[in-house]
Amino acid sequence: MPPRLTWLIACALASVGSVPTSGGGPGLELLDNGGFEDGLRGWQHHCHSPSCGAFEAASQARSGRSGLSLSGGTDAWTSLELSQALQTPVPRGQLSLRAWVQAVDKGPGLPAVQVGVQLKFEDSSGAALEGCRRAINEMPAASQWSLVAMRCQVPEGATRAWAVFEWACVRSEAMLLVDDVSLQQATAETPDEPSYAADTSATLPGEKVPRTLHLIFGLSHDFGGKPFGLIHHLVIKAAVRSLRPAGGRAYFYHTHEPSGPWWEASRPMLALRRVKNPTTIFGKQLKRFAHQADVLRLELLQQFGGAYMDMDIVLLRPLDELHAHELTLAHEGVDGTIGLGNALMLAQRNASLLSAWYGHYRGFSDAVWNGFSLRLPFKLAQEMPGAVHTVDYTQFYWPPWTPWGISQLYRTPTCIMPQQSGVHLWETKVWKSLLSKLTPEQLHERGSCFLRLAAAIMDDSYDFSAARVPPGEFAHRNDSVVFSSSLLSRLLVPAPPAPPGGASVAIQLPECTDAAGEPCAGWAQGGECTKNAGFMVASCRKSCGKCDADPR
Repeated sequence: MPPRLTWLIACALASVGSVPTSGGGPGLELLDNGGFEDGLRGWQHHCHSPSCGAFEAASQARSGRSGLSLSGGTDAWTSLELSQALQTPVPRGQLSLRAWVQAVDKGPGLPAVQVGVQLKFEDSSGAALEGCRRAINEMPAASQWSLVAMRCQVPEGATRAWAVFEWACVRSEAMLLVDDVSLQQATAETPDEPSYAADTSATLPGEKVPRTLHLIFGLSHDFGGKPFGLIHHLVIKAAVRSLRPAGGRAYFYHTHEPSGPWWEASRPMLALRRVKNPTTIFGKQLKRFAHQADVLRLELLQQFGGAYMDMDIVLLRPLDELHAHELTLAHEGVDGTIGLGNALMLAQRNASLLSAWYGHYRGFSDAVWNGFSLRLPFKLAQEMPGAVHTVDYTQFYWPPWTPWGISQLYRTPTCIMPQQSGVHLWETKVWKSLLSKLTPEQLHERGSCFLRLAAAIMDDSYDFSAARVPPGEFAHRNDSVVFSSSLLSRLLVPAPPAPPGGASVAIQLPECTDAAGEPCAGWAQGGECTKNAGFMVASCRKSCGKCDADPR
């Protein structure tokens, strides 16, 4: 071969050194245009959220002449995946995928973001094989370039592979620079550099739901009339202890940061994330803060996975067994007569029912208050069997929000909840009268089911036995209101024995008194004798003037 032709070939090969070569090898780059000098040439992009966000060439680069700038805004949930297919045959052994990232400071407050790298694989039939993913739920530093990296063993039978860089931003102002994405076959000499933060999206063996806890508070400047107080501190303490989120902290999403002594006591348990409350979804207006929070929790769970919980649910024990399911929701009402509650949800990232649920917001209407938060997921669960694991309403939504339920929780000595996992406090109903005034001194009184639960959290004993009616034992008369035998059996409280012949049990009502006490008069004046006749006949017969009613 002539010497000049040899020199030209050598120059040509040097100029395209970043182009992948089949088979790969130690130190050989397997990605094309990893520095984005030619824009997105070689990369495909797509998103699974309503918006991909903005992406463009950036003059600020780690090496070379340009990198890539990615941004998300406060008015949308944005996500972007940049993927590149590897040339065949797919290399064997271990691969090392790396990307260098740097934040652009966009103002006060940490945003709700996710940065990650991933390797996907398929076999010859097109079936997905187990890949690898590393995702970090926080921004890198703005003052220097940081590395996000992982190693991945190529699975047997892999015939196709893709390298993926991920970026997502949920209702936050954020901008990220990315440069020098690199994929090489790893060797023992390949340095094992750690990423700039721990992987906060990883799941434990045998689990689908990551150990991540999401809390939403402070979407309105006045906190909905319920500023951060002692009850919220206790809710967070119990949740962090039961759910054991990665790093020992829950993500706390807020538009307006709370203040006060109980807030300061809670902050060490929280990773703060500033977001803007969603005011629109698919062009539909979200006028109420409750509906805005409904949308935000769906976006957070789809992007990050994990557990979401309202700030008025007290967890009484770990929920480890629920992490094994793609999605877990609890019934509200017997057999879901009210719906599937969204006050507590555990979900893997991109759970199929959550995606369908979110998509239905294209037809959003607030004509029915709980239409999209409870009734819609119940309907979808019937249409998508296997997509959601449902648990009985007594696990999280007992006692109910009825007058009797409120009385049982806040005005009686012990709780009829022998095997319950959590308690919904129905904060809105009792904020002014009870929870807004809660003090440590009140907890020492331990005069009600609620106060005994709260005291066990406050003193760090988490011994809830004094608050519960023991399994197999009857409740004290002051704790209970007579119900039908079927409801008693659902509560795991022994029902009166059935008479000979198997006839239905006739439950004897109390004497001509008000079993629920002083509140009965106020309930009766408010029209509950008509609105909630069954309950009022059982517990407020005197106030309703129904002492001669049929006791069955």
